[in-house]
Amino acid sequence: MVQKSLQIVRPPKSGVVLMGRRFSFNCKAKGDPPVKIKWFKNGVEMNKHGRNNFYRISPKSGHLRFTQVNVIDRGTYKCRAENGLEAVESKEVTLAVHAPAKIVELTKDKAVEFGTTIVIRCTVAGIPTPTLEWKKDDQVVQKKIPSHSENTNYVNITTPPIVEDEYTINVTEAAKYNCEAHNHPHGGYTKDSRTTHLYLLSDHTNPYGTYNLPIASGFHLFSPSW
Repeated sequence: MVQKSLQIVRPPKSGVVLMGRRFSFNCKAKGDPPVKIKWFKNGVEMNKHGRNNFYRISPKSGHLRFTQVNVIDRGTYKCRAENGLEAVESKEVTLAVHAPAKIVELTKDKAVEFGTTIVIRCTVAGIPTPTLEWKKDDQVVQKKIPSHSENTNYVNITTPPIVEDEYTINVTEAAKYNCEAHNHPHGGYTKDSRTTHLYLLSDHTNPYGTYNLPIASGFHLFSPSW
């Protein structure tokens, strides 16, 4: 009997996928005796069923199928075909995982004295790194892309990287401030927004009295140290 040389006839290709979506890598091989397929991520062999069954290696086709891609799945992949007599490997390919823009935290509402300088902070996540806009009463006052290298915190490998931006304000009037984050991940455009309010404890346009502000639950009083 003439043995057929082992070969991978449909190798995997690099891909980009949005977090939470499905994705598959092909690895179709032919040979005699029958072929078994193994998969490696970043050089380490993968289990047939791994990460809480969010991926599986098909015993029939050898394909690697993700039922729900997460950030932890980013990396390089290759497959190996074996039949007991010989083994061949595919070239390494890359899986890039994108994530929608999401605001993780924003400075809470504050009531402050007239002329107080404060800093409000906005923490966001997303891949690619989101662009941030600060708005005062719905008018853009600052727009920037936070530096990935200087201000990035990988909370853990299963979540998108976190970036933080801040806006410094000398408070002379009550106003509404919005932090708006948006990016262009694979497959479209995403946006997230949160609002915080700054209130004046004293109304300096009225020499006879104090501005009566009801301090609701969740407000933070802030007074300068002088």
